[in-house]
Amino acid sequence: MFNVSVPCNHISLLYVDDEPALLELGRLFLEKSGQFRVDTATSAQEALEILKSTSYDAIVSDYQMPDMDGIALLKEIRAGFPDLPFIIFTGKGREEVAIEAFDNGADFYLQKGGNPTPQFLELGHKIIAAVRRRQAEKALQDSEMRYRNVVEDQTEFISRFLPDGTHVFVNEAYCRYFNKSRDEIIGKRFKPDILQEDKNLVRDHFLSLTKENPIASIDHRIIMPDGKFRWQRWSDRAIFNDGGALIEYQSVGRDITETKRNEEDLRLKNVELQAAYEQIAATEEELRSSYDDLAQSQRSLEDKETTLNAILQESPIPQFVIGRDHKILYWNHALAAQSGIMAYEVVGTNQQWRAFYSSRRPCLADLLVDESKDTIPEWYADKYAKFALIDNAYEVTDFFPQMGKAGKWLYFTAGLIKNRKGDIIGAVESLEDITDRKTTELDLLKMNDELHAAYEQLTASEEELRSSYDDLVKSRHALQESEERYRNVVEDQTEFICRFRPDGIHNFVNDAYCRYFGMPREEIIGQRFIPKIPEEDRGLIRSHFASLTDEHPVATVEHRIILPDGSVRWHQWSDRAIFNESGALVEYQSVGRDITDWKTVELDLRKKNDGLRWAYEQRIARENELRHNDDELPGAVEFKTDALPRGDF
Repeated sequence: MFNVSVPCNHISLLYVDDEPALLELGRLFLEKSGQFRVDTATSAQEALEILKSTSYDAIVSDYQMPDMDGIALLKEIRAGFPDLPFIIFTGKGREEVAIEAFDNGADFYLQKGGNPTPQFLELGHKIIAAVRRRQAEKALQDSEMRYRNVVEDQTEFISRFLPDGTHVFVNEAYCRYFNKSRDEIIGKRFKPDILQEDKNLVRDHFLSLTKENPIASIDHRIIMPDGKFRWQRWSDRAIFNDGGALIEYQSVGRDITETKRNEEDLRLKNVELQAAYEQIAATEEELRSSYDDLAQSQRSLEDKETTLNAILQESPIPQFVIGRDHKILYWNHALAAQSGIMAYEVVGTNQQWRAFYSSRRPCLADLLVDESKDTIPEWYADKYAKFALIDNAYEVTDFFPQMGKAGKWLYFTAGLIKNRKGDIIGAVESLEDITDRKTTELDLLKMNDELHAAYEQLTASEEELRSSYDDLVKSRHALQESEERYRNVVEDQTEFICRFRPDGIHNFVNDAYCRYFGMPREEIIGQRFIPKIPEEDRGLIRSHFASLTDEHPVATVEHRIILPDGSVRWHQWSDRAIFNESGALVEYQSVGRDITDWKTVELDLRKKNDGLRWAYEQRIARENELRHNDDELPGAVEFKTDALPRGDF
């Protein structure tokens, strides 16, 4: 007998033939293999009656039967069960019968006769093949529908277009944002109205995309139909054919207007502070003060602070998708890297809360799937808001003290995923780490308060101006601390990702890793590839990897590497040691980035801080000289306090 692996333990089969002896023989042969459960019917009418109350994985039917033949039965089956596998098994071998069977949707046509053992062996193979094919088609349809729903229900705008601007795909978020139907965009050269001063920037951005560097991001403004402009951030990929010709673009965008407005508010506050410093410098000159060096150093620090404040960081967007039953369908690499929870640990479970909370509770996506919008305030209080661009979507900003060493601020959005009928089938939730931005805002507010107090004290009198020297020094220290914080903000970094065994053999590297080291993937995968590291950094790296244990598997290290052209670059790597159930180390996963620019800024700031320290020492010496002159000269100068600036700074 035959023994072929099947998709499940048993295939349920309805076998139809008007010859009872042949039915019984076929049932015994098929069930003897242990792979089939066979019910029989001696007529097409009896088979149709059985199907009203019982479902089957496949049907096998004779062709020539009284009252209703096998082709007529096939037509009835296809009308009610279009995906049910159907096999004609007949002693009639006419070609026209086979053609008619296939024209009406038969999966296979098999002729009876001869030795029953190979005959039923072949029939068993055909049944398994038909069931597998139908199940594969159904799985492919379900998978395609899930992927389409994820794309269509994204809060980000997604589009694909040809080099001449003709659009071939846009998702629902894109259409809603621009208030256009798909028919108005697909097949048309649709282009948003871009602000005139940004057009050259956008043109140069697309010209920079090449086959070697096909991905880039850009921030620019568009003009909405009401005449107002809004900021957008786009990540664009150029797609080339095998001949190297550009054939298409794919773009993913989001509205960042509120972020840009917050940045502009901070920039204007810094401009006001700069004007206040300049006014103080003028007053000090009128009072024959010798504080020029300090004023100059403060203006220099403020200029650098303004410059660094304009630097933006875009990191990969962590994201997960859940189904209607709250079980996780997708858990992307960015979320795995941020949470330390791998996709294989949680996909198929309802444990999405583990990425954020120490005990089980609903996430924002869970509340939307349950249509429990009224309970959102219960879980998120005043930290949530409706997403402005998409119905039934919400956004939350919250602090998570258990994340990292000092907690993290997260901004996250969630929206519903619906099928074509409009039924809810799941939800998607996207996260963004905004800890640096929140910390910077709080530090700037604190610094503004300290500077305001210092200015009020300076306007009181000349003696108060001299006595406020310590406050000015504190203000300078606050500016230095602000500059130190800002120098950690890096623009548009792309992470390098790799997985390797303890012996250094690489199992995986991403495209960014390959591009950075100028090596194709096949020269790294399966090899012991190690970048060239300066001798003085090797001990640090050995200690770093030795510190990774089953209890503390994650750590970060910064070190230098030497590129093939001899140049030295700084790297920052976040490494995770992976242990098996027995506690043995089996693999490392590393996420890295080039931080050379950060290190260069850090060294430059240290040099400038040394210069500022020298300026302060000169100022103290000059102040002592003024006090000495004040004791010697009669009629000390009356300081005109009315000349000092008034009001709030």
